[in-house]
Amino acid sequence: MQILYNTTEKGAREVATYLWNNFLGGKSSSLPLGDAVLDGIDLDFEGGTNEHWNDLAQFLSSYSKGGKKVYLSAAPEYPFLDAWLGVALKTACVWVQLYNFSQEDFLRSGFIPADDLTKQVLPAI
Repeated sequence: MQILYNTTEKGAREVATYLWNNFLGGKSSSLPLGDAVLDGIDLDFEGGTNEHWNDLAQFLSSYSKGGKKVYLSAAPEYPFLDAWLGVALKTACVWVQLYNFSQEDFLRSGFIPADDLTKQVLPAI
């Protein structure tokens, strides 16, 4: 589902409130998913502006309370890892998924290859 908003702090708050009320357990008279309640939102930034995404992430995260956690994930396209995420990564806890890159891109970028991660890094942790 695509949601557009005016790129202001107020717009970010309105989108966060809409997502909370309609998908994450808030109150709404029209629930698009019926009785289903999601535990998080995936942010897919592919254009526009990077303004106020940090506000959106912060407003969504503020609904985490009373034992209920609102999870945020994001799928930035390689190699523009934070072109759209920007300070949203610093504002809230966002689990990042990477896509559209080759193993060579991965190695050049300084990321840990999956084989090294599973055989060396994870056992050490």
